[in-house]
Amino acid sequence: MKTLAKFAILVVLATAASGPTAFGQSEPIRATIPFSFNAGGTWLEAGTYVVKLENGQVFRLMNEQGRTKVLTLSNAVIDKNR
Repeated sequence: MKTLAKFAILVVLATAASGPTAFGQSEPIRATIPFSFNAGGTWLEAGTYVVKLENGQVFRLMNEQGRTKVLTLSNAVIDKNR
């Protein structure tokens, strides 16, 4: 559960960083993740990954060699205190 929470934080940060940009024009984010994690139903080893927003909802995770490892949908986070 702790690993899932850390990955969820990564996705939220990636979403926040790409929010002000136009769809399809987001800058990739390079992240070094020091533990194995699950993304989109696929287990990935610890390592450096590039996270890129493909179209406003789909994230592409690539390894350092540029090979796509996972395409996954992002989830909206709603603040109920607003």
